[in-house]
Amino acid sequence: MASILNLRKDKRIYLRSIHRFGRMDNQGQVKLDIESKFNGFSISRLHATIRWSGTQWLLNDNNSTNGTFLNGEPVRKWSLLSLNDVIQFSETEIWEIDDLSAPVTALIPANTETARIELYSMHELVTDNDKKLFIYQAGFGEWIISDATSERVLNDKETLLLSNASQWTFQKEMPEAATVKQIKAATDNKITHSSLVFRVSADEEHTFLTARVDHLDFELGERVTHYLLLLLARQKIIDTNNDLSDDDCGWVTMDELQKMMGLDYSHINTYLWRAKKQLEELLNASHLPPLPNEFLLNRRVGSIRLAIKHIEIYRSGKLEAHLIPPDKKILSQSIGKIS
Repeated sequence: MASILNLRKDKRIYLRSIHRFGRMDNQGQVKLDIESKFNGFSISRLHATIRWSGTQWLLNDNNSTNGTFLNGEPVRKWSLLSLNDVIQFSETEIWEIDDLSAPVTALIPANTETARIELYSMHELVTDNDKKLFIYQAGFGEWIISDATSERVLNDKETLLLSNASQWTFQKEMPEAATVKQIKAATDNKITHSSLVFRVSADEEHTFLTARVDHLDFELGERVTHYLLLLLARQKIIDTNNDLSDDDCGWVTMDELQKMMGLDYSHINTYLWRAKKQLEELLNASHLPPLPNEFLLNRRVGSIRLAIKHIEIYRSGKLEAHLIPPDKKILSQSIGKIS
């Protein structure tokens, strides 16, 4: 995540994929829709723009009155930025490039010395009173924040208070800001096959899980989390049997999961986070490609479903159900509605 640093003022700006710089009016309000605002009449209303091209960062002056300077030279066209370049918008607004990584969604600290928290899938955070918060990515580019009792959409530029009374601002990046390198990696070096195999005892007190990724089997053992995933797997199979569309298959509300598991939001999110973390660590140790954001689970506000489409369920050693993704054929008796 690229950033520019003002050493005089001890301030840092984390760049968005399209980042505009301009002037406040006399009441301290921004005249135009810009990302970073400066005081002073030497700054034009829309002074300059930095943008991400997909592979590199570029700077251009927006016909400002007093100009924008890059390493002392006036900027007259889109100019490539390099690490440690100096950008000058005015006599007092002089900034140095200190990071040129690709734009991502992140939590931005109010304190310049604190590291940002880049958000990729699901993150566990802690507040001052040891309250757990989870932030995760759902469909349609939305990010959700959840605690022990509820969840909601997290809005761009929203302020959060976390541990030690630290203040953070949620900075949302649009999906199209993904790098060309990331897109290429996802195309050329992706996981081609994945399935989950559940083995549950007759009394359903013990649930074991095997994840099959490409040509490897990963034994994940027995965990409470696996029973939660089993419930989601069964719902996916039920909905497929009922000829629901792929978009509608498998969704279970968080309220339903709380009742089924006897757990609150926070515990359910903790279990889901641990399941994803366990699988990620095993894949990393085997030098497999990184997991896509929604490899294991799909989420939207108030609901969740299993993302993997190849599922096998064995109960007391016998096949209960088998979901095959190409034709969605179910090789078992109907399971019925989960409860």
